[in-house]
Amino acid sequence: MSNHPLMSNFPLYPTSLQQALGDPLVFRPSTLKAVRAFAATKPWRGTLDDRQSKFQKLHADLCAIYSVSPTVAIEGDGTGDSGGSCFQPGANVITLRGRLSVITFLHEWGHVLKGSSEFEACRWSLRLFQKCFPRSFARLRWEGHVGRRGDRTESE
Repeated sequence: MSNHPLMSNFPLYPTSLQQALGDPLVFRPSTLKAVRAFAATKPWRGTLDDRQSKFQKLHADLCAIYSVSPTVAIEGDGTGDSGGSCFQPGANVITLRGRLSVITFLHEWGHVLKGSSEFEACRWSLRLFQKCFPRSFARLRWEGHVGRRGDRTESE
């Protein structure tokens, strides 16, 4: 719930995974192809520069697919919480802060495509992650609408 006095009874974010997922979505085949190709690169592996390049490639692919041109700014050393990431529509910039999170990146892309609704951005990003990273999705532990990594082995 928001602490803003005018919005105290209006949840800005989904309060559960079920609410965040909402109804199933149909994605463009080109979107699925691009995100699955990104998944095949194992975006959580490599140096920070390698990982940033993987995100930048997916970003360029999504820009081409949707005929939009937000810029992406990656700030920091790739560690810490990614919750400070955002899409600034006036500047047309996706800013990624903290750990390079696939879900966070897709969530901000959800805002590019769906506008300011946290519900729609969550739905778009989580459904897409679920389709393209099914094993990783199944291993997440959920805190409301936020998925957190469980323990992973080095071979994953």
